[in-house]
Amino acid sequence: MQNIEHVEGQELNTTDQKTEVYTDRIQEAIANYCIDHDIDKNEIYTFDQQRWNSVLLYIYRSVFKPCKNDGVVRLYNEKSNIDYSDKELLDNVSNIYIAMCYEYSKEVSVMGFSKMTGIHLDTLYQWLNNPDAERGSSELVKNLQAEREESLSNKLASGKGNPVGILGILNRHYGWNMGQPRGQSTAQKAPDLPGIAHKYIEDTPNDDKNDEAPTLPTPKF
Repeated sequence: MQNIEHVEGQELNTTDQKTEVYTDRIQEAIANYCIDHDIDKNEIYTFDQQRWNSVLLYIYRSVFKPCKNDGVVRLYNEKSNIDYSDKELLDNVSNIYIAMCYEYSKEVSVMGFSKMTGIHLDTLYQWLNNPDAERGSSELVKNLQAEREESLSNKLASGKGNPVGILGILNRHYGWNMGQPRGQSTAQKAPDLPGIAHKYIEDTPNDDKNDEAPTLPTPKF
């Protein structure tokens, strides 16, 4: 990965220019992942979360891992070539990651964003706890946490994945109670998600067909 500040001899001066480069290189990395693993791009839609992590790590190595000889002095020993002081760029890259997760029906998470960008988890949570800091973005981390709940609830409603496991995460991290989101009144009951989970246990075959997803169009972030 070459220095993100310069591409093909041209200096990138604006956040929009850098965002465009990251967008193009992420798409290129996904295409190269498919070539290296001899798979069709549509197969990514069927990946479980563990295999999806391998895609995120591939993107990191291809796009975000700093080049040792890029001439950039990193005072804080960052493992990512993103400018941590550019809050708009950080938010833009986060939005690219979120859109990519929704396109491929994957869970959004702070951990996943860390895997893709190389920004250490401790660093992300420091940003969360220091909203007035000059570097980083606390809103970015808050948004990732909110989008994680949304992505999990979408998977639950769509019937994709293991609803028992998804409910466990929602209960533990987001205060859901037996499939009912936070703040929802008794008169606004959610669907019978525990019943869905019970039916899933009874009906799911060993080959876990529920992990399969229909073929969708090529993603455009």
